[in-house]
Amino acid sequence: CYAYLENLLKYFKIRMFKYALNIIMSPKGLKEVIIWTK
Repeated sequence: CYAYLENLLKYFKIRMFKYALNIIMSPKGLKEVIIWTK
């Protein structure tokens, strides 16, 4: 059960990293993030 949870966490970290990278790479996405964080 614990190993499964750890794998899930790794999977989500990779997903979030790729998502963040896509946002940073696109200027439009970056503007949206700046608006969203304020």
